[in-house]
Amino acid sequence: MRSQGPGALLGDRYLRRRDRVLQGLGASDVAGATRLVDLCLAAGLNLFDSADIYSNGLAEEILGKAIQGRRHQVILSTKGGQRAGAGPNEVGSSRVVDVLDAVAAETGKSVPQIALNWLLQRPTIASVIIGARDEAQLRDNLGAVGWNLTAGQVARLDATSATTPIYPYWHQWQFKERNPTPVG
Repeated sequence: MRSQGPGALLGDRYLRRRDRVLQGLGASDVAGATRLVDLCLAAGLNLFDSADIYSNGLAEEILGKAIQGRRHQVILSTKGGQRAGAGPNEVGSSRVVDVLDAVAAETGKSVPQIALNWLLQRPTIASVIIGARDEAQLRDNLGAVGWNLTAGQVARLDATSATTPIYPYWHQWQFKERNPTPVG
């Protein structure tokens, strides 16, 4: 535990429920976690560290409920990319693969073409560098241009890949006059 600086830290290991891997590191339900958050905020601790794998995501759900209505008072630090299970889509951002597959099936395009086209439509992406290992892959990648995903397909991909921005971005984004909607 660190108790100085702008983000005083309490790791969410105290908010984890008991399971085989994390047994003995602490356990709490929402009420208990809320009491812990109350105590931390009263003591000036406002940075909570978490990860998507802690108790298969349950620790983050509990922490989310414990800070409900006061998200603006805390800083959350989380780690992604850790394996949450044995399945191929149970690690990091691989959850977007299912949506990429579905959109590829809808459009008749390849998954790389969908991914590249999606990136090219994002307002903050100026260019995409494609690294092809052979002519066939280059030709496939070049098939990502000259057409656009529908607004609905882009919205599905965006929603699946969305993450909570780090401070100060989540705070600044609440001021629409500082963050106009991109012109497209």
